[in-house]
Amino acid sequence: MCDLQRQFILCSCALTKPEQREPGILTWSLSQRVGTHVFTMDGIYAFPSSKIERAFTAEWVESQLNSRQCFDFDYQPGEFDQLKIYLGQERTYEPVFLAFLFQNGKWQRELGHGSEYSRKWLAGGKVEFAEKTRLNTLRSYILGELNKVERRYSPEWYYLTLTMLEVEAYDPVALESEPELEYLLEMMLQKADEGLGKSQRPDSAFLKRFDIGLQKAGKNPKILPTVPMRRPLGRKEWYEVWERFQKQLGDGPGEFVFDDERMDRWKLAIGQKDIRLYQLDQQNHQISYELSSYWLPEMVHGDDSFWTDADFTWSLNRDSAGYDHIKGAFSW
Repeated sequence: MCDLQRQFILCSCALTKPEQREPGILTWSLSQRVGTHVFTMDGIYAFPSSKIERAFTAEWVESQLNSRQCFDFDYQPGEFDQLKIYLGQERTYEPVFLAFLFQNGKWQRELGHGSEYSRKWLAGGKVEFAEKTRLNTLRSYILGELNKVERRYSPEWYYLTLTMLEVEAYDPVALESEPELEYLLEMMLQKADEGLGKSQRPDSAFLKRFDIGLQKAGKNPKILPTVPMRRPLGRKEWYEVWERFQKQLGDGPGEFVFDDERMDRWKLAIGQKDIRLYQLDQQNHQISYELSSYWLPEMVHGDDSFWTDADFTWSLNRDSAGYDHIKGAFSW
């Protein structure tokens, strides 16, 4: 699974030989249109995908390209410049890739089978993830351990997921000193264990191996994504937040929204503002969160939970059929 959530960097550094052999590596190429129409084999065989893995979608990458500088070098896109992001090496047969074309002042997803113009290569490299912090390295390690778990909802899966939520609850600056790191690691593991309640615990061999790995990961910062704030609500806090939500916005699904395209644009726009939201499940405090709006475009789905701003002036609910409902002062 791609460790992608939030900021990726299109790094122009060369790939090492071990990296070139990694099956899940993300690479990219940037080219400029020159000349006239040409016949291309790419036009026959290679069609852009809508996503590479899970949340790494063409829609999300397009929004990032148009909202910030994603390249690690000084680059101003020109008309009809083309960017491709590949899963695996570009030379593999029928590679999975995303394609974008810079046109009319912005990057747009390329839906066709590829350019029919001759092109000049401008730059290329691998997709990296921004900021060297211990927090992000811890998060990457936990994601790696989750990938090894064979059975979803097993004791190991729950324990790792709860630990992930604890890691995501802290600001990166909290892990700048060794004493703070040791204290936070101990507290994270304790809270993850408490979060299991009466559920079955992972076996001792797993816990020992994970504890050692987590300690090592915390002392070896790597280039990984900035993690936006997300923390689960405690039981008492959930009751208080849910009561305020009900009092100010009332019960029921709200007004049905017909315009899916405008709603999608709004979700992307609010997701880029980094404001504080609540995601509230009606029945379960453990899957209700206080979180950054960065998560909204990625996490909103038909689970019947409510998304609301911290002042409870509006709410969004997507029902199990995939339809959106809004309440309050929802401006879009």
